[in-house]
Amino acid sequence: MYTIFLSGFMASGKTTAAKTFARMTGAEHIDLDEYIEKKLGATVSEIFAERGEEVFRKTEADCLRELCGRNAIVSLGGGTMTDGKNYGAVRLSGGFVVFINTPYNLCERRIRREQGVRPIADALNDTELEKLYNSRLALYKKNCDAEVTGENPSLLIMADIMEAVAGLIDRLTDKESEEVLAEFPEGNPDTDTEEET
Repeated sequence: MYTIFLSGFMASGKTTAAKTFARMTGAEHIDLDEYIEKKLGATVSEIFAERGEEVFRKTEADCLRELCGRNAIVSLGGGTMTDGKNYGAVRLSGGFVVFINTPYNLCERRIRREQGVRPIADALNDTELEKLYNSRLALYKKNCDAEVTGENPSLLIMADIMEAVAGLIDRLTDKESEEVLAEFPEGNPDTDTEEET
């Protein structure tokens, strides 16, 4: 199985969809923020407050690379795929990024219900939070291999993710086949070789 990374804004439904996907497919689910917390022995809020965002982002990038190649579905933090280098690392590993595109008003309602969980959001008022959402949207769209809507119930989102990943794997398989055939422009290497007599 390929490593699947779910991207999107804070509270876009990445973790819920990933847990559902893992439960239905038997794949391992890894939450990147929780992975970082275990690595550093502190919560995300504590890391931001005591060590700063720069340390968090560096650790985030390192942990992302550690997870590349795992038989897992990984729910990413809201800022992970705003860095094109992180997307490049996923693609080099053969993994896929699926962007869950959830409207701002839905994300905002979820965020405000969960105060103290997201240090960046907690420091912003509603206008600033919406500005951050809008500034990240184009990056999410750029740094992904497929996009699904986050407005649906989690089971439908999971189905959309599975369909998107299946399509990505099919295209990858087709591309690999084309590359093999390109090396043998005269035909199939197995059938075109005459037997020696």
